[in-house]
Amino acid sequence: MAKRLFDVVVAALGLVAAAPVLLVAAVGIRLSSPGPILYRARLVGRGGHPFTMYKLRTMHLDQRGSHSVITAERDPRVFAFGRPLRRLKIDELPQLVNVLRGDPERAYAERLLPLVLALDRVYVRHASLWYDATIVGRTLLMIAATLLGRRRFPDPPEMAEARTLLSRQWGDRISPPAKV
Repeated sequence: MAKRLFDVVVAALGLVAAAPVLLVAAVGIRLSSPGPILYRARLVGRGGHPFTMYKLRTMHLDQRGSHSVITAERDPRVFAFGRPLRRLKIDELPQLVNVLRGDPERAYAERLLPLVLALDRVYVRHASLWYDATIVGRTLLMIAATLLGRRRFPDPPEMAEARTLLSRQWGDRISPPAKV
């Protein structure tokens, strides 16, 4: 948690500090070569999870006769304004956006989805008209309390049973999701 907080703070500060440079670069790219300002590449990251890498575009969209994946020193695909962006690594700055984004899909799948499914199992075990009415009643009370300014609520009564189900299901293989 502390590392994630550090990563987010440093990336955000980096993007704020780099904003003037990114603005000049965006205008220079737009004036140098038609096409998008950002280059997006779909890559595979840690644990085999795909992600989109963002960079400032430094090459013409048309391949100028070259289809190589390697960029040579005087590669004709790189436009004049793109050369200093590449040399100074300014084209890499948009990757800070990925640091800010983290990997929300993986975090959801690993931390929240198992808990949501366990809560669904608890619901199925106790399903009845009376149980549905109590859930609706609790929901209405929470909405009213939220409208009156309350921001924190205790876990629902079903949470303990859901966590027990998770512990039985996962055992020592993974730790159950943290408190939501």
